[in-house]
Amino acid sequence: VNLDKSLQEVGNVQLVAVRNLSLADMMHDGLRAVAFRAIIAAQTNNEQEKTASLEEFREFSENFRTYLDNVDALPLREETRQAIANVRPGLDAYLSSTGKLIDLARSGEAAQALATVPQFQIAFKELEGAMAELGDLIEQNARASVANANKAGASARHAIKKWILIRL
Repeated sequence: VNLDKSLQEVGNVQLVAVRNLSLADMMHDGLRAVAFRAIIAAQTNNEQEKTASLEEFREFSENFRTYLDNVDALPLREETRQAIANVRPGLDAYLSSTGKLIDLARSGEAAQALATVPQFQIAFKELEGAMAELGDLIEQNARASVANANKAGASARHAIKKWILIRL
C-alpha cells in the first residue's frame, strides 16, 4: 500500500466527496425551508418574500446540482456512481415539486400551495432516502481510504525502523 497515494485519495477524493455531499444535503433541507417560506409569503401577501423565495429556490437548486456533479466528477467506485445516478431522478422530482409549490405561492394561491405539501413531502422523503444511501457509500469509501492510509503509514514506519536498525 502506497502512503502517498493513500493520503491523496483521502485528501483529494474522500474529503471532497464528504464535503460536497454535506453541502448537497444542506440544499435538500434548505429547499424545504424555502418552500415553506413561500407559503408564508403567500399567506401574508408579502411580495418581497415571494420574490426572495424564488431567488433562493433558483440558487439552492443550482447549488444542489453543482454539489452532486462535484461528487460525480470524482474517481469513485462504480457502486458509488450508481448511487449518484439513483439520486438524480429523486432530485429532479423534488425540484419540480418545490418549484410548483413556489409558483403557486408566488401567484397568490396559498391554499393550492398548501395542498401540494403532502406530495412535496413525499418527494423530500424519497430524495432523503437516496441521499442517505449515497452518504453511506461515501462514508464507507472514506473509512476504507483512511484504513489504507493508516496501513501504509504503519508500513512506512516499519521500514524506517528497519532502516535505522540496519544503520546502527
